[in-house]
Amino acid sequence: MIFLGLKELYHGLEDRYYAMLDWLDKHGLPVYKVVDAIEANNIPSFPLFVLLCIIIIGLLWVFAISPLVFQQASLTVSLSADGESIAGEKVILKIEGIEEEITKTSSSSGEAKFSVPLGKSVTIRLGDSEDYTARPKTLDIDSFDKKVTLTLTPVEKTVSRIIKLFDSEGKLFDNSRTVSISFSCTANDSFTASRTSAGGQILLEGIPTDCGFLNLQFPQGVTAQQVSLNPELESLSINLLQAEARVGKALVSVKDSEAKSLAGIKVQLLAVSGSDSFQSAVLFTNATGNALFENIPIGSYKAQAVDDSGEYTALATEPKEIRENETASFTVVMQKSSIGSIKFSITDKETGAAVQNAKIDLFKGSVAYGTSKLSDAQGKAEFKVGENVEYAASIDHPDYLKISGIPARISSGEIQVELVPATPENSKVLTVRVVDERGLAVEFAKVKLVKASDSSTVEEQATGSNGIAQFLRLEEGNYIVRALKPGFGERVQSVQVVARQENIIDITLVIGSGIISLSVIDPDSNPVPNASVEVFDSLSGEKISAESLTDSQGKKNIQARADKTVFLKIRRGKALGFFGCRAEIQRKVFA
Repeated sequence: MIFLGLKELYHGLEDRYYAMLDWLDKHGLPVYKVVDAIEANNIPSFPLFVLLCIIIIGLLWVFAISPLVFQQASLTVSLSADGESIAGEKVILKIEGIEEEITKTSSSSGEAKFSVPLGKSVTIRLGDSEDYTARPKTLDIDSFDKKVTLTLTPVEKTVSRIIKLFDSEGKLFDNSRTVSISFSCTANDSFTASRTSAGGQILLEGIPTDCGFLNLQFPQGVTAQQVSLNPELESLSINLLQAEARVGKALVSVKDSEAKSLAGIKVQLLAVSGSDSFQSAVLFTNATGNALFENIPIGSYKAQAVDDSGEYTALATEPKEIRENETASFTVVMQKSSIGSIKFSITDKETGAAVQNAKIDLFKGSVAYGTSKLSDAQGKAEFKVGENVEYAASIDHPDYLKISGIPARISSGEIQVELVPATPENSKVLTVRVVDERGLAVEFAKVKLVKASDSSTVEEQATGSNGIAQFLRLEEGNYIVRALKPGFGERVQSVQVVARQENIIDITLVIGSGIISLSVIDPDSNPVPNASVEVFDSLSGEKISAESLTDSQGKKNIQARADKTVFLKIRRGKALGFFGCRAEIQRKVFA
């Protein structure tokens, strides 16, 4: 039935078509000359006529009707920073109701031009830039020639450099030799810094890119081949021509609680400041309970005394200054041991078997308490201690990963410690955790690992949602870690990778916060007060702010970390909406 109906409709239209041809021919238009020529080749002319009509209507729509229905406007976006036009930066345009974004690059006059539908709302933002940041702008295209200026904020740029120190013989300084150097910029008066070398090098951070040259100022008695350095160079070094050692002496006296001198006590000086990680040689007190240390670099030290017999409790003094060409006196009063014991039980984490000959060291603060002990065949070890305070233990065995910082106190029970077998995959691993100023993970930060010895790049990674980048199968030695998130500065930190040890460092990037200015309206564009607003991290889905309400004008300012992309959950009564956006930076925080 349907087929017959369509057939009748076709023939009816065809009859009208031929009637139109007869009328045109009757009135002097010889249309049949064309029609007969077509149909002489067994080609029906009516379908061709219909196709021609469709083409003509389509062309009319494109060239005549469509511009009247969808009127296009010209949008000119001007980029400006400090009153100057900025060329070569990407401008990204998002048109309301259209998923695809449009990207254009600003011209030499700082302009990017777009063609957009009249009456639409658009959002303009700056593309990824190493030199500038800008707040996005949203506006309505209410005229045929719309102009808007996007104000850019220059990104403050700094660099970090490692400066190596060599003596007059070309030898790299070691930990026993240090020197303090003051730095300033020739072209930027705002930068000054003083640093003391450690391990033959100085890590100088925060050097502005407009520094010019670095001026060097040395302490009295120290001269160098260089008086300035160019921070634009990756590799920097200073050749010291003369570095007179400034040293003093220390006399350590060890007594018991009754002021009796104690002989045979192991004594060592530990640096607190001024001489970095310097540690003196170990001496034993003589018959009068004294030990004299000579040629000690000036600085602040504490004296540590340990009784290997275990009769007396290990102890360290308060810090004291050692001055040039003077003798500082330290007195250590040791107490009898012991009032209790700390017991350990060491097992293999995978098999549960006892671990024999694991070396256990006990610490009170940073001071070693007594001598190391080895676990027996049952994995047991016991320390007699003289104070009921918090201790810390470290455990080492050649076949297992080292563990340190294990809390320990006097107890009748045992401290159960499980050791993880060392493998090629886990024994030389560096874990870098990048966090913000509040200790929260920073995702998508670039982490670059560089060898300290020759500045060669080992590997570069990006942190995940947990802020962690992990480097596997490394060689033992010293490395430099650079953590960078574009627009939020860079941090550089040195680290030593030790086999069979958890090598973990935290690097803090100052991210700062941003503000989302929210306005909630109903379908009639009326403000919606007391609407519930919740903010979620679009990457992890984690809720990042407590539920809050819009004010009487339907507005709410919400704070989020400046690098976050978030989505909002907005509810009023039974109405529920979701909205995705990026936190706009209210203020820039530089690292």
